[in-house]
Amino acid sequence: MEFAAAQVWASAALGARYSATDPNPETETVHLTDIILEFIVFETFSSIWYWMAVAVTWAVVSHWVLGVPFDVILRARKAGPEAMDDLEALFRTHVRRLIWIEDFAGPFVIATTAFALTAIGMAGFYYGMELAQGVFLIGFPVTIVAIITQRACRRFTANPPAREDLARELLRLRIVIQVIAAISIFVTSFYGMYYNLTTSAAFF
Repeated sequence: MEFAAAQVWASAALGARYSATDPNPETETVHLTDIILEFIVFETFSSIWYWMAVAVTWAVVSHWVLGVPFDVILRARKAGPEAMDDLEALFRTHVRRLIWIEDFAGPFVIATTAFALTAIGMAGFYYGMELAQGVFLIGFPVTIVAIITQRACRRFTANPPAREDLARELLRLRIVIQVIAAISIFVTSFYGMYYNLTTSAAFF
């Protein structure tokens, strides 16, 4: 009789301990990590966050031309000599900075960028990683813009534009960057739709 009572007591204690350490899944509370993981998705082309990143990236790249904000360029064309002085100071400062970076760390930057783009491109288009494909479709055209910008720095250093032509030269460079941005967004959008359609068809 006492042995049976001891067994009942032990079973009740074990059940209480199990319910305290391993609660019923139906009564579990939602943790902060679960909420965060809901927003971190690797389905790139069907994620609103990726397309927001595309829009922000090209908006920033198109706004800053050789380190000079677009509004400063417009103000220099309309406001007068003081605004032109600001434009010229920003232009010369950033051109000298980019030339110094190229002379000091040019080979390292080129090698690192080439390695990163090759690795991302291989991971995306050879091994089929969707996230790597999305990153490559942003990083490759941005690299082209960086090369064009650096070549413009060299050209402006060898043949400095006249004070009255500076704003026009920067606007011309901005148009080139915007054309690259438009082509990049079109290609990325087309490829994203193609990828979503093909993966959806394969799924069904």
